[in-house]
Amino acid sequence: MGANQKSEKFIFYKSEGFITNPKDFYKLSFLSSSLSAIVTKTVVAPLERLKVLKQSQMYYGMKNYNGKMGSSFRYILTNEGWRGFYRGNVANLVRTIPAYALKFPLNEFYKNVYVNKDEPKKFLPLLASGFSAGFTQAGLTYPVDMLRTRMSLDKQMTSNYTNIFRCSYNIVKNEGFKGLYKGLSVGLTSYPMYVGIQFSLYEYLRDDIQYGAGTIAGIVAQTLMFPGDVIKRQMQLNGIDNTETKINGVFGCIRNILRTRGFTGLYQGYGINLLKVMPEVTLQFAVYDFVMNRLR
Repeated sequence: MGANQKSEKFIFYKSEGFITNPKDFYKLSFLSSSLSAIVTKTVVAPLERLKVLKQSQMYYGMKNYNGKMGSSFRYILTNEGWRGFYRGNVANLVRTIPAYALKFPLNEFYKNVYVNKDEPKKFLPLLASGFSAGFTQAGLTYPVDMLRTRMSLDKQMTSNYTNIFRCSYNIVKNEGFKGLYKGLSVGLTSYPMYVGIQFSLYEYLRDDIQYGAGTIAGIVAQTLMFPGDVIKRQMQLNGIDNTETKINGVFGCIRNILRTRGFTGLYQGYGINLLKVMPEVTLQFAVYDFVMNRLR
């Protein structure tokens, strides 16, 4: 009786049924999440890099990527070749594979904490589950996000972060170990809320809008939390290459963006991100659910 009660506690929802064994679930979820990360991030890597460049150029006062997307891509191709579209993608995969592998299982884990299985569609418990998953994931993987940002910069911005090992060494040498955590305070608020909104909306909509739930959830979450991504990016670059720091805290960063770029500065790169989020979020959930259901 006790064993049965214990197994009933861990019931993980999937699109075509339930898995009641936690060990089996986490194995499948880890594999599904990892494959989802590899497929998703490789497909959208050029758009991801352009978004980072658009956000980063604000820190440098540059305007190389202010034009339309086509002209920005031509600029990258002319100056860096086709490999430029994937610069920083290795670091992004190193960040994303464990991030995805944590995000999906953690969301299911926290759903068992917050969500009443008799009322699986209540929005606030789903939001709390997603937020908790995002907070845990961001705290564990944040240094790799820092590396991804530095490695995505172009050669006019810096040439000191060409690979993961050199990037890590230069940050720790010049900025100390805490340099790997620049912008963490923003990352631990905006990103968990983004994950919370994304997952809760997806769970809420998936039965009614089978093929569009992921896209809708992603667009809403990105739109609401995008300024946090811009602010975090500026703080990750603050004091780069032993230069004088330009930003004094989160509010100083916000004031600087508003002063130099206006309110639209908080959404620098949003158009590219919106274009990216449609295939990204759709692939993310589709690959995850497909692998889970195939291997179930």
